[in-house]
Amino acid sequence: MLNFSYKPTPLMEQIDRRLNKNHHPQAFAVADFGDGPMLTYRGRHSRVSLLSVSLVHGEQHIELSQLSKPPYLIALVQEKPDQPILTVLYHSDPYPVLEQNTERRLMGQVFAYGQSQDGSMRTVAHAVYLPEHSAVFAAADRCNSLLLESHPELCGHLCACGEIIDRLLGQ
Repeated sequence: MLNFSYKPTPLMEQIDRRLNKNHHPQAFAVADFGDGPMLTYRGRHSRVSLLSVSLVHGEQHIELSQLSKPPYLIALVQEKPDQPILTVLYHSDPYPVLEQNTERRLMGQVFAYGQSQDGSMRTVAHAVYLPEHSAVFAAADRCNSLLLESHPELCGHLCACGEIIDRLLGQ
């Protein structure tokens, strides 16, 4: 296991509080510190089968996948639907590679899919970064978020995506 200690910024501490204490329905994190990528959502952890991070911030282009070399951590939260996504990304360095607090210039997406250790629960998380309107969607098939419970079609769509991914990975 790699010993990766990142330098938490005030923004990371703010996101961390939402992730770990409040189980915010519009927050998730993906980290790999040497034992394989793990998805954290609403206090639950899933081993990541599929990860796609593609973010553009000015001239900076960041891409990660489940095959990317550790250590890395991406954590995000969206406080309210009409606000930008607060994002911190670390990769092989204790200082953030990317940190976004209020700007709306970040574009791209983060998509993560994982299963609990025993395979009893799947989690699908997707964050879309657009200048006009960014959004975080996440669902665990056994504990749907309040955001998705109010959008059953979206919840069904994300869980169906999880089933398709399961089948594709199983082939």
